[in-house]
Amino acid sequence: MCEPDFQVGILFSMMTSLLMAVLWRDNLAMPVLALVAVLAAGGRLSAPHAAPGIVESPQDFLNRAFPLLQRSDPIPKLLPQVRLGRMPRDSPALQAIISSWLEAFVTVLKDGESVLDVNGVLRLDPNPRLVVLLEAGLLADDDPHMQAARSAYATALQAAQQRAERIHNAL
Repeated sequence: MCEPDFQVGILFSMMTSLLMAVLWRDNLAMPVLALVAVLAAGGRLSAPHAAPGIVESPQDFLNRAFPLLQRSDPIPKLLPQVRLGRMPRDSPALQAIISSWLEAFVTVLKDGESVLDVNGVLRLDPNPRLVVLLEAGLLADDDPHMQAARSAYATALQAAQQRAERIHNAL
């Protein structure tokens, strides 16, 4: 009998293959491929093997975070498809991509909590993009993924502000 983790892995692989086939047909596979790469890397954006004593700068972190979030952003590719009527607003594939993108956003914000300064966190503010998705009817105010993204942003901003205050007080 297969191990439970192995069975989950097979199921995930089968579901991913099916979703990719549908998305590839609709020319929407790139956002999902970017998210799969993050998941394959353990779901973390931070450098996994940073040398001891070497601290990643906020700019280095942002240089890695922005391309990831841009590749997986559903707004440039999917929103026009919805507006043109080529994809229904309630499409399970669309909802899966939006949820995965929001999860990636949460991961980036959590990974950046210990690295980013206030300006870096402000540059990662998910709220403008969330408003676009809300106005398009692709997200609801009570969506748990949206709430998680807003919460992760608030936590990262608070951590950066506290770190800035400690540095200011130390001077």
